[in-house]
Order: sequence, then structure tokens, then C-alpha cells
Amino acid sequence: MPPSLTGPAALPAPRGRGRPPVASRAQRLDTLFDGAHALLQAGEYGNFTIEAVAKSAGMARKTVYTLVGSKEELIQGLILREGAKLVGLLGTDTHTEQGVLDQLRAYLAMWAQLALAPAGLGMYLMAVAQRDSLPALAHSYEGQGMAYAEAVLHAWLARPSVRAVFAIDDLAQAIDLIGAVLIAQPLRRAALGLARQLTDEDIDALVAATLDTFVRCYGKRTSQPRRSVMDGAPPAPC
Repeated sequence: MPPSLTGPAALPAPRGRGRPPVASRAQRLDTLFDGAHALLQAGEYGNFTIEAVAKSAGMARKTVYTLVGSKEELIQGLILREGAKLVGLLGTDTHTEQGVLDQLRAYLAMWAQLALAPAGLGMYLMAVAQRDSLPALAHSYEGQGMAYAEAVLHAWLARPSVRAVFAIDDLAQAIDLIGAVLIAQPLRRAALGLARQLTDEDIDALVAATLDTFVRCYGKRTSQPRRSVMDGAPPAPC
């Protein structure tokens, strides 16, 4: 008879004295990325050094270098980790108009948070400021960040269930519209020093405006012509 799953016999044996269990490499990397994210979220992108990240993560500097080889590699790993949060939001297929709109709204909200909250904004400003001395930062931000987010959205917009809700002739143009309204304008203003830090309420309003613009342009119920903001069209209506 198998042992009972309840009662004292099911409790783990108390651990004896001695050293705590050694964290795995994946756990230490996650702690490192948490420290890097906290530093950026506090607006310290101008002080983003291996030493500062090590202190934020509660690690020794030499421990950091056993996990990543450089600041560029650290940023790349952080971008990949944060970008992975986007995948599950569009993972479930839905066959109702409201379900499609809810998925798109959730995706836009997460993308905006990743790109425009202090941590994401800090990575962007670092990539701009250090594009000559550390070009790998810009390539990582674009390749593993923006391009990745757009690729996930592209695959979702191509689904038959989504195409049943939106009339999209050119997927790339549709994604350009979303990127321009949701991400590009705020980043441009931030790079020029014209933007204050966005609050959660600001981001929610931006997401709502982007979704409204997209539905106006591509919703099957609309009779308005579709134009791209990349061609000089105003964001809304299309």
C-alpha cells in the first residue's frame, strides 16, 4: 500500500544544520536580472554598471561575471526574460470578437509596460546614449525587444480567428500602426527629453487610444479607409 499523502509522514524531514542549499545557475541569473530590473525601475539607468547591478542583486562583482560576460550580455538576458512575458498572453485561441479584443488589449498593456515603464525606458535611453560605444545594446534592444514583440503580434494577427474580426490586408502595415501609436511616439519624446515619466494611468490611456485607433482602422464593421501612419496619416481616425 502506498504511503499516505496526508499527516506527519507526508511532511518533509527537517533539514539539519549546515550550509543552505546552493542556488542553481538559473536561480542566480534570475536574481541578477531582478537586481538589474530594480536598478532601472528606480530610474538609475545612468548608473547602470556591473558594480551597481551586483549591489542591487546582493551579489559580489566576481559572481556576476560567472553568470554574464559583460554589461551588454546582461542587458540582452534581461530583455529576453522580459520579452518572454508577452508569449502567453496570445497563447490561447479564442473565437469570439470580445475574446480577440481582450487578448489584444492585454498584449498591448504588457508591451507598453515593458517598453515605457522606467525599466524599459531606461534600457532604451541607454541604447541610444551608448549606441557608438556599445552598439550591441542597440542591437539587443531592437532585435530581442521590439522586433520580438512585433513578431509575436504578427503571428497572432495571422490566425484565422483573428482575421475573422479584423480586415487586415497588410500585416506589417497594421503592426506599424500599433508600434507608432503605442511605442514610437512616447520613446521619441523621451529621447528628446520632452516626456515625463509615464504613470500606470498614462499607459492605460495610451493602450486604450491605440486599441481604439486599431479598431477604427481595421475593424470589419468600419467603413473608413485604412491608411498607415507610416505614410503620414494621422493616428486616429485612419
